[in-house]
Amino acid sequence: MGRDAVGVGRGTGIVGEGQRRTRRVAAVLEVEDCGRAAAGLLGRLLGDELVAAYLVGSGALGGVAPGQSDVDVVAVCATVPPAERTQAIVAGLGELAMTWPLRGLEFVLYTRAAVAAPDRSPRFALNLNVGPRMPYRVSLDPADEPAHWFLLDLAILRDHGRTLSGPPARDLVGPIPRSWLLEAVRDSLAWHDAHEGALQQTVLNASRGWRFAEEGVWSSKDDAGAWALARTDDRATVETALALRHGDRSRRLDPASVRAFQRRVRERVDGALAWLDEDPLVTERLLLAPLVPGDADEMAGVLADPALHRFTGGRPATLQELRTRYAALAAGSGRPEEVWRNWIVRRRADARPVGTVQATITRDNGGWTATIAWVIGVPWQGQGYAAEAARALVGWLARRDAREVVAHIHPDHAASARVATRAGLLPTPDQVDGEQVWRLPGQR
Repeated sequence: MGRDAVGVGRGTGIVGEGQRRTRRVAAVLEVEDCGRAAAGLLGRLLGDELVAAYLVGSGALGGVAPGQSDVDVVAVCATVPPAERTQAIVAGLGELAMTWPLRGLEFVLYTRAAVAAPDRSPRFALNLNVGPRMPYRVSLDPADEPAHWFLLDLAILRDHGRTLSGPPARDLVGPIPRSWLLEAVRDSLAWHDAHEGALQQTVLNASRGWRFAEEGVWSSKDDAGAWALARTDDRATVETALALRHGDRSRRLDPASVRAFQRRVRERVDGALAWLDEDPLVTERLLLAPLVPGDADEMAGVLADPALHRFTGGRPATLQELRTRYAALAAGSGRPEEVWRNWIVRRRADARPVGTVQATITRDNGGWTATIAWVIGVPWQGQGYAAEAARALVGWLARRDAREVVAHIHPDHAASARVATRAGLLPTPDQVDGEQVWRLPGQR
């Protein structure tokens, strides 16, 4: 009899899990079907002006929650639709979404130009929220909406958008600087503090932002919660948020614990942002301005002398090569564990560029290590500019608690060795690719 009782108990559990799985699969199919219906309607209303339509949100990232998820659709059109067509889109999508067995539709329409080069405040043509269980909202002016949500959605669209019509999202949506996205994550945390009544959303969105700050990965709320569970010292708060998301109304979140969780995530985001600070570094004679792609045109002449390559090899870059290189440097490595920082060294007296400094900052289990370098154009050498800029860079790294600051210098490059000494670095016995390693004392 004991075996029979156990068997019945197990059977009940399996059926219950089977029912939950069936509901999740049905909800995923509903989101996809509703998204395709919305895309079909947009095609009829916009015709050839419709460039593409995509599922985003849980429809793209996974983690659709029965009864809680909505349908997130982003569409791209060739040009801003005229007012009467925009009204027809609002009316048509509103009528359609009200028939759905889901919470509703969150829809954003952009022009091709707006997504090709995203702004910090993305320039949407239409934002519409409508559905059986969703507050109705229409907005045509991006200034009326919190910009961070739209920037984060565009980043998720670029990486994960599921195509309903048109080309893959990455073909249309341009890259967004990591610093902008981290600032948007920070803004979203503040928004949740001020506005969010559903505390489980606060916890799970914070988990998603935390994972992006650490790994550069966008994930569903479920996956983000699971990721955070393995790393947080407050598992109960995350476990409760996940349970509430999936319908367990017996659980309650403690507001104070949620605020503490948010605060810890904000500290992680602020730490990631510290390496991406866009403020210039100012010294007595110099301004070190963060490099942008447009600097290539001025810098091609500064770096044109072949003598600069005596110890490093190679040749001066052409203007087009430098433009390509600077575009890649400004975009960054794309890996949270490796940060590229580059500054143009300008004289404060006349803003003339005279060189560059750079730091490649990598993270391992022991913290952050920065490998630094400097170049001053031949006409401006011998005036102490390299040492002054290098000292500013070393100080910037020290204020951000870099575990180690090193430079690799050719053994015969006496001028660069003098710069390293004046920046506070000391020679070591170590070598990398034939260059001597100099290190800030007291490290490693």
